[in-house]
Amino acid sequence: MELERDPITGKRRQKWVYADTKKECEVKVAELIYKIEKHWIKIHSPNITQSTIDDYNGVTENHLIPELGSIPLARLNPLHLQEFYAKKQEKYSGRTVQKIHRILRKALDGAVKTQLIKQNPADLVDTPKAKKYKPKVYDEEQFFKLLAAAEGTEHKIPILLAGGLGMRRGEIFGLRWDNISFKYKRIVVEQQLIPTSQGLVFSTPKTDSGARAIEIPEYIIESLKQEAKEQKKNKLLFGPEYEDYNLVCCKPNGTPINPSTYSHDFADFLKENGLEHIRFHDLRHFNATVMLKHGVGIKVASRRLGHSTTAITQDIYQHVLTEMDHEAAKKINDGLFGGLDLR
Repeated sequence: MELERDPITGKRRQKWVYADTKKECEVKVAELIYKIEKHWIKIHSPNITQSTIDDYNGVTENHLIPELGSIPLARLNPLHLQEFYAKKQEKYSGRTVQKIHRILRKALDGAVKTQLIKQNPADLVDTPKAKKYKPKVYDEEQFFKLLAAAEGTEHKIPILLAGGLGMRRGEIFGLRWDNISFKYKRIVVEQQLIPTSQGLVFSTPKTDSGARAIEIPEYIIESLKQEAKEQKKNKLLFGPEYEDYNLVCCKPNGTPINPSTYSHDFADFLKENGLEHIRFHDLRHFNATVMLKHGVGIKVASRRLGHSTTAITQDIYQHVLTEMDHEAAKKINDGLFGGLDLR
């Protein structure tokens, strides 16, 4: 098996694999490739987030090795990949298969660069299509019922930040009190809390547009002030056992809340209160819908949501914009042409 050239001498390096049968040999080669990939990740890990490393490892261990590991790297061809993706699409969403394709393609790019193979077979395969997800969005009456049920519970602030400000789950649970200006009624989003295999990790937003300042409605400002008072009570109650991370949304003893765990808690909360099931992330979609329906411009809405371009906002919420267009046409007709006799 051909390895990466020696970084100092530039000489070819080879690794010989021995086994009793061809099948055993292929398995050993697959295991060796896996070890090389793990070594590559370790070397480059300072430049890769832990969540990305988890994605690479998860896809490799759960999909690539079981399905493609017995195929010698030099013999891997586009047909293998087409059959592999077709099989995956029977069980997984299009977005999951796209992620598998993206990671496999990147790994094979590395194999081309290190001269393990001459051409990347993933370049010759069409990217698997993902069905467009249509979120289930509460109307305003449903949101008010949700808010009423959350009053006096640990769910109120996360619901307000998601439904009232359109913040992402990781942004909500990574938000610190230092990020809030009560004087100027503004939140600065500059970090997120990410669950990883190594535990919870604070990180900066993935994109420049993700780091943003958001003006806060008065109702949310007052709710945040009340939450700050409750946290002060908890600090006194727990005393030296209180772990102060300065987080806005945290456990009673101050420790961070796992965003993934909270999603399950939120689903249980909806069920216990007889409310229609939605994902916690769908509250962000509710916020976007409300902004657009109440006349907030697409540029402002896009910036508040942390989208990199208005095109992303328009694509996701095209159905809302279409409804608004119908309403605009009706208003023009009633207001401008309503008094004209067309007969």
